[in-house]
Amino acid sequence: MRADAVEHGHPSGILPAGALALMAQRLAEGADLRTALAEAVVRVRAEADQDETLGALDHARSLADAGADPRAAIAALGEDWVAEEALAIAV
Repeated sequence: MRADAVEHGHPSGILPAGALALMAQRLAEGADLRTALAEAVVRVRAEADQDETLGALDHARSLADAGADPRAAIAALGEDWVAEEALAIAV
């Protein structure tokens, strides 16, 4: 999960990049989004300082599970200024 550590030293810059890479790999291998997301959450939980990333992923999953309007969900997830918001919006 440290592929982005050179540019982004903060865990909330590093962990979303790793989570997205893991999800992209699993999706390319044929997993569905929920499975890929669940596997990424397990992996992120194993890292230190994961609260912001997990919170963003949980928020995205909650909005999707509730059937939120996509535009409203994106607005609720943030403005895409930080990595965990960008990850949640992508999910």
